[in-house]
Amino acid sequence: MFGMGFFEIFTVLIIAIIFLGPEKLPKAMVDVAKFFKAVKKTMDEAKQSIDKELKIEELKQEALGYKNSLTQDLSKITQESGINDLSSIFSDSPSSTQKTEIQNSLNTQSLEDKQEQNISIAPQSNSQKIGFKNNKKEENV
Repeated sequence: MFGMGFFEIFTVLIIAIIFLGPEKLPKAMVDVAKFFKAVKKTMDEAKQSIDKELKIEELKQEALGYKNSLTQDLSKITQESGINDLSSIFSDSPSSTQKTEIQNSLNTQSLEDKQEQNISIAPQSNSQKIGFKNNKKEENV
């Protein structure tokens, strides 16, 4: 025990009997036994705690490995399938250049529509007026 042989243990016991006496020796031996038991219990708990931490660290490393593997596979799949191109088409927020292009095209389209409406409305109103006057003249005649 602790690298001590029989002779060393025997020497410690004789010294303990001389200093403590036969009355206090049994109580001292019980106290020493309790001390060693508490030390052993503390060492076992520390060992279990360290083993638990190492196991948690291993699980973390394994989880990170799975995560890296999945992200690499996902990036390969997106590159091969061209999903990034599709996502830019279906994106909800167009870029500022796309916004200006859309606004310009809408403005030109609305101007063209207004011009067509003015052209088509003007001849119709004139022909209606003329037709209306002609009808009145014919009724009067």
